[in-house]
Amino acid sequence: MAALWKGQHVDHHDQAALHDENEELETELHRAIAKLKHEKTQRKRLEQVLDEVLPQRDTCAARLGEVEQKNEQLGQQLQGCKKAYLAMQQECHDTKKALQQEQAEKQKLRDQVNQFKSLISSSTQLENQVADDVIRAKCNQVFYSIQEFVVKTFRGAKLDITLLEPEALSILQHYAPNAANLPKSFWLKLITCFVSGFMTDCFGPANFFGWSHDRPVGAASALASSICAHHDESRKWLVDTRKLMLANSAQAIRAADGQLAQAMTTEAYHILRAAVHVLWSSTVEEELTRIFIAAFELYRLVHSQHARFVIEVPRVAGNSGITTFNAESMEDIGGTEDEADLAGRALEMAIFPMVYKVGTSQGEQTNAIIVVSKAKVIAQVKSSADSFL
Repeated sequence: MAALWKGQHVDHHDQAALHDENEELETELHRAIAKLKHEKTQRKRLEQVLDEVLPQRDTCAARLGEVEQKNEQLGQQLQGCKKAYLAMQQECHDTKKALQQEQAEKQKLRDQVNQFKSLISSSTQLENQVADDVIRAKCNQVFYSIQEFVVKTFRGAKLDITLLEPEALSILQHYAPNAANLPKSFWLKLITCFVSGFMTDCFGPANFFGWSHDRPVGAASALASSICAHHDESRKWLVDTRKLMLANSAQAIRAADGQLAQAMTTEAYHILRAAVHVLWSSTVEEELTRIFIAAFELYRLVHSQHARFVIEVPRVAGNSGITTFNAESMEDIGGTEDEADLAGRALEMAIFPMVYKVGTSQGEQTNAIIVVSKAKVIAQVKSSADSFL
């Protein structure tokens, strides 16, 4: 009995173990079945997604093919555009080069025509037209006459700039702004500067007919004072009117010229007399009057030319700044240095005006400026510090 019970007890124990193992297997089986169902579901979903994606992929592939085809076409078009651009660029370059050559040929022809006209003008000697060297010689004659007059009249005299009249100070302010600080050796140059500046300031249409109480001359002068002498029509009117008045009453016009020069001489004396004491005799007055008459003859002569002439003294200091030496339009009469070393050097004073013309002797209006007579100037002396540098 005991042995039988023990055997039964063992069987029951094995059955319980088998039962537990079966339950575990069933649990694992259920889990495996659930996993298989889940994977099956996931697979169906993936198949559905693939069913949706694959057509889209085919569509994208087709569109990509179209885009690549269009891109290739655009690339071909771009290459064509580049070739066309390069061709147009070359054509533009060739056209510019041809235009430049054409302009150069035209300019060459213009120069030849101007030279031909110049030769014709020189050979035929047009009425009232004079060569530039004649005008230059007359300018130098007036300058040397003023210089000689100042030396003879004022040599040895003491100049007190503080006693100069405002008119003289105004002139020196433009043409010799450092006059008060210049040494005694510059006194005669300062007086020359004043006389030249005073003379140049008197040049103008209002004095083209001289100065007179004579009614026709006075009326012409009053009318001339309201016009611009640089305008071609105005210059022509001045020249033609004076020529007509000379034909009708040469004596009155010559007398008016002399009265103007005499009035300028008297005015210059009154401006200078307090600052510099000299013997102002009738001989001195006559000499300066003759110089002013010659200066106005030069002024009227250049205004009777076909080209537009300008007479001006370069301002040493003004609104545009400091004027520097320029060998093309200035001549240094200081004589201390070579002009080649004066380029860009500030001016000490401007003593006599320059004369330049705009246009040709045939009356053609151009932008070219030709210096006929250089301005007489004195450049500042280079300091020892500048020399060291």
